[in-house]
Amino acid sequence: MRLLPPVRSGRRMLLAVLPLVLVSACSGGCGGAERRAPAGAGEQARAGAGERPESEGRGEPMAHVINRKCDFSKVTAQLESNECTPQIDGFDFEGLLINTPEEVVFEGAGNLSRAGGRFVLCGACRFKQSFMNLRGHFVDQILFVAVNARTHEAYSGKLETVPNAIPSPDPDDGLDPDMLIGEVFNPDLGELLGLPAEEAEYIVYATIGPYRSNTLTTRVRPRKAP
Repeated sequence: MRLLPPVRSGRRMLLAVLPLVLVSACSGGCGGAERRAPAGAGEQARAGAGERPESEGRGEPMAHVINRKCDFSKVTAQLESNECTPQIDGFDFEGLLINTPEEVVFEGAGNLSRAGGRFVLCGACRFKQSFMNLRGHFVDQILFVAVNARTHEAYSGKLETVPNAIPSPDPDDGLDPDMLIGEVFNPDLGELLGLPAEEAEYIVYATIGPYRSNTLTTRVRPRKAP
């Protein structure tokens, strides 16, 4: 079996599985998840600085790597892979996977993002070109959810990668509908969901169609006075 270099198209990565040939969409793994979310963050086994939630990818156990100890402050691009991007085990996996900081600290009041609390979610998804008739453009259809564990108030929203975008001919229309395409995304949930600058613990996940990501918990708190 020969491993060929990845085929990239803008923010997207393509993965074709052919007899005796693999075209990898990922450099070190691009992330994914299963139809059923793995156990919550508290139940995920730790391996060094990363978490490895077990999944059920097509009948074989997989160990996805989520490095929650990475430096989220270095994440600036909304649609680029980085050290916090989840990694996936398996070439034929379909779904989505997310990573969030264990803690977010803010100063001031009002909106969490404006109070200096960057609640960045780093994620990756991978589906067939024909999935939901989206022609390989998945990120805009992902619903991000954060639930306040104490009040049970839920916040949700979708990421508009190109505001007021005008539909244009898709250069990938000729692709095999079974070809796997991967995308990465890094929204600031404080800004996207309008989270308040208040102490809370959020249960976070993402969903698209029948797929739901892994679930993580992030604590939000005010900065302690010196």
